[in-house]
Amino acid sequence: MSHSTSTLKSERALGRRRLRSDVISKTRNTWCSFTNRLNSRMIAERFPELAKLPIEEKRLLLNELCEDLSSPDAPDPDIVKILEERWKAFKDDPSGAVTLEEFRKRIGVS
Repeated sequence: MSHSTSTLKSERALGRRRLRSDVISKTRNTWCSFTNRLNSRMIAERFPELAKLPIEEKRLLLNELCEDLSSPDAPDPDIVKILEERWKAFKDDPSGAVTLEEFRKRIGVS
């Protein structure tokens, strides 16, 4: 097989891989677009007043929803209280603190 023949076959294989990749990408994008439209219709049907909001209020709502989705779940208030008490105790008297290495030795982890 000559060099040009193997190059041509490699180019064809690369073209087929690109075509497959493009088809997969377009299929995925089409599916995502379809499900997004389906989900947005369902939300819009449940909350028809959203369609009546001015564009600026829709943007504000979108920002609030994005912030809500990106923030982790609220921490357990009991744990927050314990951590705040421990932090205060450390601030009041840091001499009781231990290094990470000392802590690992105490619990038996290296």
